[in-house]
Amino acid sequence: MAKQHRQPSAEICMRFSYNVRRLRLARGYTQRELAKRCGFIPSYIGNIEQGTENVTLATLETLMHGLECSEEDLFMRQAKAERGPMIAVAVPDPSPAPTSGRGNGRNEG
Repeated sequence: MAKQHRQPSAEICMRFSYNVRRLRLARGYTQRELAKRCGFIPSYIGNIEQGTENVTLATLETLMHGLECSEEDLFMRQAKAERGPMIAVAVPDPSPAPTSGRGNGRNEG
């Protein structure tokens, strides 16, 4: 059976990246400080928080130690009242964008 390269859902990416950032800020760490605690480079932490990294289980475990949290903390859903502004997460779309064929640039609706 051939390997399939699956992408996580946008919802799980947003939840994970939101929680990494939330926990980092709650502990008063900068991205640089968390990166040092985990043995990562600071830009990697930034990419995780932006949702552009599909992390491994080893990275997940390292983040848990660096943030002193559980896996539940990294994946928990936030109550709507507790949520701040959502962080935009880039999730690659494997299908090409559909074209309308109109090309007039007007928004008709």
